[in-house]
Amino acid sequence: MAKDKLTDYDSTAANNLDVGGISVAEGMLPSGVNNAIRELMSHQADAFSAGTPLYVDQTNNRVGIGNAAPATALEVDANGATVATFDRATSDGSIVDFRKDGTTVGSIGAKFSGRSYIASGSSSNTGVRFDSNFIAPADATGANRDNAINLGSSGDRFKDLYLSGGAYLGGTGSANYLDDYEEGSFNFVLTGSASAPTTSQTTTGYYTKVGRFVTITAYFNNKDLTGASGDLKATGLPFVSNSDSTNRGANTCALFGFSFSGSLYVDVPPNSTTVFFQESRSNSSWVPIAVSAASTKYVQLTLNYMTS
Repeated sequence: MAKDKLTDYDSTAANNLDVGGISVAEGMLPSGVNNAIRELMSHQADAFSAGTPLYVDQTNNRVGIGNAAPATALEVDANGATVATFDRATSDGSIVDFRKDGTTVGSIGAKFSGRSYIASGSSSNTGVRFDSNFIAPADATGANRDNAINLGSSGDRFKDLYLSGGAYLGGTGSANYLDDYEEGSFNFVLTGSASAPTTSQTTTGYYTKVGRFVTITAYFNNKDLTGASGDLKATGLPFVSNSDSTNRGANTCALFGFSFSGSLYVDVPPNSTTVFFQESRSNSSWVPIAVSAASTKYVQLTLNYMTS
């Protein structure tokens, strides 16, 4: 069979008896020497010139595979297919090394039964391993590197973090798990326990929720409680309080325009979104603060309570 391209030639020299149909066997005609050399040169041009899978740009020391005009030292193009495959057989370890002036600065490899890793070649050995269902901190070989690698730094910060679950802070126990943080506003209504004011006495309250702990702040400015009766209360807390009657939080509260003489106490009952205002009496009992008809009322409140 005529050998018409470089890949047709045999690795055993004695088996290469023709070049493009020109006999190069022992006893060949003298005229065949020049013709065979010319044919072989055309085979080389076909293998390394435009229009072939492999193109060698000797002027710029560039090689293109699937690219007739490589712009870099090596450029590999594939249309709609995997561009390259690197297969390390038998053992774990580096598959591709990246070097600067002969020194490894990074690598991509396999670790722990085929899990992949990307690592730095620096002395800090910072890397990440892509495990079955998590990303783990790793050293330069892809092995575990627990409690040693930061995510960002004071001058190299990430922007936002989006989590569908929570975060373990300072430990891995259930007490270290933070699953909720919120900031927002809510409608807070000042009213009486027996009847409501003739006009809505609503203000905007603001809250911060960290885990189960809620802090709210609100200010009812110059509110008119005409028509209201019974005990003073405010409704509309953003979250229902927990069911523990002994855990009702702490507060800072100021009331103006109400008639009371004892110490002020603010209470959020269990399983409730209502705040009740009470005062202490001389017998050390707590009684509700009654709604009075005076029109000028001010309530300033900061309250902490627990949710379920």
